[in-house]
Amino acid sequence: MIACLFTTLPATSQVSGADISKDEYEVVSIALGKRTQRVFLYGATSGHMLTLRDAVRAPKTPLMTKQGDSALTRPRREPNEAMKEHFREEKSRLEDAEAFKARISVETIDDWMEKNADSYEWENQFDFAAPTVLLSSKLNQQLPSNPEEYWNELRTRYPALIAIDEASRVGFNRARTQAVVLVGFATSVSGGEGEYVLLEKQSGRWRIAHRMRAWLS
Repeated sequence: MIACLFTTLPATSQVSGADISKDEYEVVSIALGKRTQRVFLYGATSGHMLTLRDAVRAPKTPLMTKQGDSALTRPRREPNEAMKEHFREEKSRLEDAEAFKARISVETIDDWMEKNADSYEWENQFDFAAPTVLLSSKLNQQLPSNPEEYWNELRTRYPALIAIDEASRVGFNRARTQAVVLVGFATSVSGGEGEYVLLEKQSGRWRIAHRMRAWLS
């Protein structure tokens, strides 16, 4: 099931980010991807109060199927190429999510759950290949609490802002060869998406293995 749990403002961080490791910044940078334009990122980590353990245990999401007596089904037009591509992408996404669930270790899940019990302040140590603006908790407290006014004020301050990215703390297995992070973005009060990204270390470098959608708004 898709969790529509988007909140405009991540919880105010009460914990220093001094304990966030270099590996975590590297993993988040890879999960969010290289950029050519300025990156706007919430300055506090956010797990969205989601439970990774429950998400991994959730039953497989079935693909949409035709239901009912075909003789009674209202005729419909054949899917066009755009619809066919959407179905192919959806099938691939669901298969990737199942591979994510099969691959992630209990150690990695437990570490992610423990680290995201609190919110932490990021430092600007990311590698997005573009300038990065951290929207700190202090700045968020200065902005209007009303979500629409919040976005309007942000876009007044930063005319180039299109979306705000966010990321959780990173969970690792004990050998630090597997990592998981929740990343997402918001474009407005009700527009955004988040996904868990599973990475594995191969030949000394972190590489994305699988993704699983976490929430959609």
